[in-house]
Amino acid sequence: MAVSQQTFDSSSTWTVPVGVHLATFFAWGKGADGTAGSAGENAGDAGGAGAFACTDGTTSVTPGDVWTVTIGTDCFAYLSSPASPIVKAVGGSTGGGGSGGLGGAASSCVGSTKRSGGNGGAGQGGGGLKGGGGGGAASDTTTGNDGNDGVAGGNGGAAASGSQLYLAGGQGGNGGTTSGAAGGNGTVPGGGGGGGANGSGAAGSGAGGRVVIQWGLADPPPPPPPPPTGSGTAIAQIPAGQGTGLSDGKVESTHNKFGTPPTGQWALKQQSHTVRQAEDLAWLYDE
Repeated sequence: MAVSQQTFDSSSTWTVPVGVHLATFFAWGKGADGTAGSAGENAGDAGGAGAFACTDGTTSVTPGDVWTVTIGTDCFAYLSSPASPIVKAVGGSTGGGGSGGLGGAASSCVGSTKRSGGNGGAGQGGGGLKGGGGGGAASDTTTGNDGNDGVAGGNGGAAASGSQLYLAGGQGGNGGTTSGAAGGNGTVPGGGGGGGANGSGAAGSGAGGRVVIQWGLADPPPPPPPPPTGSGTAIAQIPAGQGTGLSDGKVESTHNKFGTPPTGQWALKQQSHTVRQAEDLAWLYDE
């Protein structure tokens, strides 16, 4: 089976190739931005990560149909109506007021497998320095990892590993850790942005979502080799290496020949044939 896939990091369309009748759709929602730190007061809160959703690989598609892929806060694919997507993964939310943003919720997604994104961490309050870490996006096998609160170091949530490398979620951005430092950006797909440090550190940006479409096309069987030129009429085809003296020239091969011995059984007779080689096959020609 030859497998192909196409990755969408911006809105587009996918036309089903000739001969393709089944496809799998994967989606990650967008990671939310963190918030900026304030001057001399509080560090910024981090954004939540995008959720993950996918179909189960038995989605029927029709060659020539055009599917629409939308990449936004929520990322999804549909054939006829955006209200009826085949797959949909929702984005995370922005934090604020001393709380990190929530990761996209699996319950709001569409698909056979749905996993929530990690939550963003809260920035340090009361004049604390460090911003919260962005949430890590989910994968096909793992719920997204939460980012650390600023008081715990502000590290972004680790990228969730997937069953395949391309199915891993994005990592959350780290919170700013020195006065006025910006929060780190999340990584694609769907990592949340880190919170800015105290002293007006800028907010980290959440990473964009993604849709991946994968399909398979069965490899056609190779055509049989044509019989080589030889004398007489080709009467049999046998694997090379089986029999006696399978090379160009005469060979004695034993075949069941109908006879009428007294017992009424098949009689074995020696027949002389010419053998020609064709790739891994030997052809017998009746003389």
